[in-house]
Amino acid sequence: MKLESTYKNSWAVFKTILSAKPDKNADIIISDESSTSKLKTIVELHTGSKVAVINFLWSNSENLNSISYKWLETEETLFIRAGEISAVIDIHVCKVKQINYPMLFWTWKKIDNFILELTETECRLFTRYGEYIDEAPVDLPYEYELKDNYIEFTSIVMGKHIMKFPS
Repeated sequence: MKLESTYKNSWAVFKTILSAKPDKNADIIISDESSTSKLKTIVELHTGSKVAVINFLWSNSENLNSISYKWLETEETLFIRAGEISAVIDIHVCKVKQINYPMLFWTWKKIDNFILELTETECRLFTRYGEYIDEAPVDLPYEYELKDNYIEFTSIVMGKHIMKFPS
């Protein structure tokens, strides 16, 4: 699988292949640390004169197309998920800011100046620069509602949880 995306001042290439071996030229290597890791997603992010190469080593928990990402070009922050691993990466300094092993990831959602990671058992909130803010435990089925300064999650077993937006 190969995916290319073009943005205002950057472009990205995502290529997933059958391999468990990281590339020697990778700036960042992220692994689910499973002995069954058989897939490698190579991410090349081109920003100005810089190219960041990221290797994502993951298990084939779903299929080759189970990559989800949100690229915030101005902030140079990449929110990415493959298989059962998600990460937040500061591309400007090639630094992993967060790694999570969510159960059954759904999507990244941009809400104003924040990014919400939605999964089947927890939801996590980040600033647009990838700083972790809060998380809420959830169970299926659950609902969430956006309020002026918080998000309210409601689920049968976990009940109500509130994640406040920082001022």
